Amino acid sequence: MIRTERTKARERKKYESIEVQPYTDEQIDEIDRQYDSEHRRGSEPRLWEDVDEGDPVGPMVKGPLTVTDMICWHVGMGMGLYGVQPLRLGYENRKRIPRFFHRDDLNVPDVMQRVHWDPEFARRSGNPTTFDYGRMRETWLIHLCTDWMGDEAWLWKLDCEFRRFNYVGDTQWLRGTVERKYVAEGGRPAVDVSLSAENQRSELTTPGHATILLPSREHGPVRLPEPPGAATDLQSALEAIAAGFDRS
Repeated sequence: MIRTERTKARERKKYESIEVQPYTDEQIDEIDRQYDSEHRRGSEPRLWEDVDEGDPVGPMVKGPLTVTDMICWHVGMGMGLYGVQPLRLGYENRKRIPRFFHRDDLNVPDVMQRVHWDPEFARRSGNPTTFDYGRMRETWLIHLCTDWMGDEAWLWKLDCEFRRFNYVGDTQWLRGTVERKYVAEGGRPAVDVSLSAENQRSELTTPGHATILLPSREHGPVRLPEPPGAATDLQSALEAIAAGFDRS
């Protein structure tokens, strides 16, 4: 994980020239047609033998991004580690993590997280307007994979990089390509997929990769990967994963 130094970004004015342009009716119609064409694979298995290297995954569209989209995302995801809360609960949280709160133009303390819904505060961070959470795009790439692979498959691995901001008003076009088809460890039929999200300015914002286990005529249903550290419950699995990041 890389944390951005927003003060330095503001001083460099790196994103000052970016402007989210209004959409024409034709552009909105194009986005709507893409939404209409998308469907979930669902209960129809995608068998390993029926997949070839070079096959497309997607496309899928997400946008134009609105603050409403981020509110709805928070409803499902919660407010994360910072525990953003209103009113008295917010005051209690401010005592817990005071440096996470900055004063607004009325001298009222508010969370730094408001860069995602407060345009003026986003501009203070060196951006032209509000922007998404990187994790949103990560979940979008997961959605691209799960719509393609169907219910009988297993999304084993996924990584991605947030190389550019996704501003309110931006549209992301998600695509993937099957790069490799093989039998993974333990005789598990698998495919490696390259992933990307590109905005309406033709800028690559989020490249990534995924490994998907698929059911097979020859090998049978998907067999799940072995749990980390041979864990038998969630807590021991989390401890085994955490141990992999221990650099002491």
